[in-house]
Amino acid sequence: VKKALEEMIASPFFAIFITLAAYKAGNLIRKKINLRFLPPFLIAVVLLGALLYFCGISYDEYMAGGQYISLFMGPVTIILAVPVYRHMTQLKQNLIPVLVGITVGALVSFFTVLIPCRLLGLDRILFISMVQHSVTTPIAASLSEKIGGISSLTILSLIISGNLGAILYHPAARLFRIKSSIASGVALGTTSHIIGTAKALELGDTEGAFSGLSIGVAGIITSFLAPLLLRFF
Repeated sequence: VKKALEEMIASPFFAIFITLAAYKAGNLIRKKINLRFLPPFLIAVVLLGALLYFCGISYDEYMAGGQYISLFMGPVTIILAVPVYRHMTQLKQNLIPVLVGITVGALVSFFTVLIPCRLLGLDRILFISMVQHSVTTPIAASLSEKIGGISSLTILSLIISGNLGAILYHPAARLFRIKSSIASGVALGTTSHIIGTAKALELGDTEGAFSGLSIGVAGIITSFLAPLLLRFF
């Protein structure tokens, strides 16, 4: 039995199965306990982490199949262009405000990392690793390595910022009286990348489309701005 279990865990399909099962369970728990303010991704991470810990499954064993899930992160991001295409008319009508909003969001994201790091006296490499915290994972991980950051720390900051953005969206929208679907989509996509976009898609097709657009544009802007701003700060 032990040998059979070891062979099952070693199979790439095992990691894929438990990841999908954790996400499905996260969705069910979220609906049953009425935790709609929590992203299902966050619940799934907790469930998956607990399973790996209590079953004694190492990170390397999990990544035998987990790497294939990571492989599809880029193509899945590109698929978000489909709802953007469906809302092309709205995009043309609001192009300038959308681009300005995304640019401002990217700059704010940069300085929300810079200021606390300076106040707390954190090491520069930590700042460099976290400065892309609002960019989608494939872009952020690659950019982090190129500018001298730690990619694993970058991904951790992405997870935190993405979940915080999705959780705090409704309180922030009520506080600032945000009623525009376009503004909601731009805000979620720019600050919370793919996790925010999942939240935006729950709100509506327009929110999802502009959130998906914001992911790509914010990634491009950050890729240019981050190395430039790092010279001055």
